[in-house]
Amino acid sequence: MNKLTLTLAVAAAFSLAACGGGSDGSNRGALLSQTTVVKLSTTSIDTSSKASGLIALSGAAKCDVTMTSMDYQTAGVQPGEFSNSTA
Repeated sequence: MNKLTLTLAVAAAFSLAACGGGSDGSNRGALLSQTTVVKLSTTSIDTSSKASGLIALSGAAKCDVTMTSMDYQTAGVQPGEFSNSTA
């Protein structure tokens, strides 16, 4: 077997191994709940920045901001175990 054939065979094996893992039928990564914590308009951001004297440093806000709390499912410590996480 020449070097090119061997290199291609090894690359193909690594590529196929990287595709493994398949679906375990779980709901891993599923979004369980989502809640809006606060919404800030560009006007309210600019007003706050001006009041604190930071507008010269930050400049005017370019978009509104929405902060969201999420609860989602992720892998647990034990194999096959699932846990809830938040962000």
